[in-house]
Amino acid sequence: GHSITILLDILENTSQDMQIQIQVLETLLLLYQDILCDGELLSFVLPGNVSSFCKILTKPGITVNYKVATKTLHAFSVLLTLVYDDFSLNVQVKRTVDLRTISPAETNSQDLRMNRAIIIGERNSGNKRLHRDTSWLQATSAQIKIALNSFIPKIQKRNNPHISNALADFASEILIRCSKSLSNCRESLVAALVMLRKDPKNQLPSHFE
Repeated sequence: GHSITILLDILENTSQDMQIQIQVLETLLLLYQDILCDGELLSFVLPGNVSSFCKILTKPGITVNYKVATKTLHAFSVLLTLVYDDFSLNVQVKRTVDLRTISPAETNSQDLRMNRAIIIGERNSGNKRLHRDTSWLQATSAQIKIALNSFIPKIQKRNNPHISNALADFASEILIRCSKSLSNCRESLVAALVMLRKDPKNQLPSHFE
């Protein structure tokens, strides 16, 4: 965890050196995929990673090279799919929601009603208490939606074909791997893909048609 914190600090504070930022992101990917490769462990460092990635992705193009933006989107996608993968979490859709468990203020929140219908089923963990439970999912998925909405509109405005392709990959991967756990983000991700397809300047791969 401390190593990741150091890397994120370097990522945020070396905007003048694209190569260092790329190396940091490649190291993070190595940690996520090959060394830790555990959504449960990564869930503990998720907030700091999400915060740093959003800071990079919301900065103007004049300060963040497109290669850094695309690599950040890739690292972000890998992190989210490891932590929120529907299969590994055993995410289940609770078809009926007991409205007695929802406060009057909450009944007007579509996101909350949707989240209430998503639960994490039993997983084999021995006697170890798992960090990623239903309460965790409800709380963190709401924060992920806020994060997505903070950077997606901004990077779309950069009108860079490389960034557009990376964003399409990002959105598609989350929709495929985390369709239940991050169901509250579906609207934002689908909207991003629709906007990318509509823009004639974007030459997305055929599988996005």
